[in-house]
Amino acid sequence: MSTFLQQLEKDSQSLMQLWNPELRQKAYAAFLNQGLPSTKLESWRYTSLQKMAELPFESKSSVHQAELPSLEKRCRITLINGQFSREHSSLHLPAGVEFKPLSEALKNGLQLEALATTPENALNNLNTAFFLDGAYLRISANTQVEEVLEILCIQDASHLQAFYPKNVIELESAAYAHVQERYISLHHECYLMNASTEIKLGDNAELHYYRSQEEDKKAFHLSSVRVSQKRNSRFYSYGLFLGSGLNHNHLQSSLKEEGAECNLLGLYLGGETQHLDNYTLIDHATPHCRSNELYKGILEEEASASFQGHILVQPHAVKTESRQLNKNLLLSPKASVNTKPLLEIYNNDVKCNHGATIGKLDEKQLFYLRSRGLDAQEAKSLLTLAFASDWLSEIKQDLLFKEFRCRILTHFFPKTVLSPLP
Repeated sequence: MSTFLQQLEKDSQSLMQLWNPELRQKAYAAFLNQGLPSTKLESWRYTSLQKMAELPFESKSSVHQAELPSLEKRCRITLINGQFSREHSSLHLPAGVEFKPLSEALKNGLQLEALATTPENALNNLNTAFFLDGAYLRISANTQVEEVLEILCIQDASHLQAFYPKNVIELESAAYAHVQERYISLHHECYLMNASTEIKLGDNAELHYYRSQEEDKKAFHLSSVRVSQKRNSRFYSYGLFLGSGLNHNHLQSSLKEEGAECNLLGLYLGGETQHLDNYTLIDHATPHCRSNELYKGILEEEASASFQGHILVQPHAVKTESRQLNKNLLLSPKASVNTKPLLEIYNNDVKCNHGATIGKLDEKQLFYLRSRGLDAQEAKSLLTLAFASDWLSEIKQDLLFKEFRCRILTHFFPKTVLSPLP
């Protein structure tokens, strides 16, 4: 048994006695039956958890000590070390929006279908067995929320801590919202973040979901996002992946009723020896559904990445329309990427296509910019930003467009002459 599993067994002795013990025990049994994912699984083909398995990550609650920055004027739900912090939250909720700490909601009898065990995802079962808290966010029917509702997950971790936050987002029929999940760390520590998010969209609901991950490069970040879509619902996902040493993101959307639409956009930026892995699955389970997917990667130094995009079109899902594209830019000879777009189609009445590219900066364009007076770093910065610009342009929410643009620039080009923001 690995060091990681031995520590889990110790921690489970106390955690299994907390609220909802039957749920935890069932999820933990499912995880033990599946074991830690290995490269033998297709969804983990390019990412090994061997290094993580050798570390005794301890699951325990802790009180944060650090001073946190003051809150901006926005609706913000703050989780510190996986637990809700009312002190650091700004709960000016618009009408029609309900928030509760997930632990409180479950102790008061809330029943969630989303907490069922998942045969396809061992780490999601581990999250369900060990989570202590999270955010439960519900937007009532016909509620239109233009401002951004933020779930801020701050890690104020000591060495080898493990966190398992679980967030649940529900939009009832014809609701509309922008929700951002943001993960950051305060210290240069090795810790494990195993996060889970469950999203449920009712008839005609529309969610713009922004996820950014900017944790320290010593951290391990594993995430599972599962989306369930009903008739004519629309899901827009914008992922920005910058941080942690090893990052694996599992995003799965099930289009369960006719007219549902799923749009997945992702951008991963890696440097040093980071490894960034994105696995997506869009399940077209009914007729007349659409999906669009664009993931882009920019890698430098010795960073590596992988992208696997799986589009599943079931036999009766006629009139399906699906497009998928993955593009990668390598800025260093030692950077690498594996990409595997996959269409799995079981009927002939569909319009589907996919593609993938891997390339480097154009030498002629670099020469042109240098000839106009830019130094090598400035020219490289301009061309790299141009590569990411079509991904950024898909973000229609002004505030988040500016924030994401700033994060990209300051993360990758901290000394650039380009202005981060107007």
